[in-house]
Amino acid sequence: MIFNQSITASGGASIVAGRIRGDAELAKSWTYDKLIVADEGVTIPAYTTTDTVLKSGAALTAESLDFASYSYTLLYRSLATPIYSNSTKSYAKEIYHAQSSNYRFVYTPPSEFGHDGTSAIAASKTNVFTSVGTQNYARLVYYYSSSGIWFDSVSYGAYTQLGTSPSASATSTSPFNTGTLTITAPHLKIRGNSGYLNSSNWANITDIRYQYIFELWRVPQSSAVNGWVIESQFRHILDCANGTGTLT
Repeated sequence: MIFNQSITASGGASIVAGRIRGDAELAKSWTYDKLIVADEGVTIPAYTTTDTVLKSGAALTAESLDFASYSYTLLYRSLATPIYSNSTKSYAKEIYHAQSSNYRFVYTPPSEFGHDGTSAIAASKTNVFTSVGTQNYARLVYYYSSSGIWFDSVSYGAYTQLGTSPSASATSTSPFNTGTLTITAPHLKIRGNSGYLNSSNWANITDIRYQYIFELWRVPQSSAVNGWVIESQFRHILDCANGTGTLT
């Protein structure tokens, strides 16, 4: 399947992998695809079971956010793939490590809280803006034998790790509807283990291909549905509270 390929479901709805909403547009992306030895000049160390950073994650270019006009969500995905000097399928030989994450930023205008003709006032930016956590899924795929492939949720082998999670902040001036997104690249790491990447397979690694992509997606505030999961539900609750009072 091609990522971000639009698929038309029954009823004509557009479904796009990762984006969730078919009307979302890509505001900005940050990408990395390099070989740790050939491109970055890093020497793969001797076998060790100690968690080892081959390249530390550095801060990426910050992005301005316009909450008055858009709702945002940030997608992250990564892939680490060892390159070996042989093609032997053997026990405890890593094939790859994959990771996917999602970060959500929720802004609710003070006007949405007004009731029965009375306007609402936000005392601080924390009342209208918040970063809503992370959904993360990561798996290491490896040979359990010459004919069997297993996978596990472990931090071994060659893999990526977000040392600092992406964060967004709103300005401290009312109506708090602008902000900044800060992203730090993941650490590129390696760690040996007798069951996931053992010493004999480690010795045959000639390079490691590390890849990661951050994508900032946005949808207009003028849309009939505001934002993604949490924001869209909360706006709907406010509509119910300021309308009939019955939650639907």
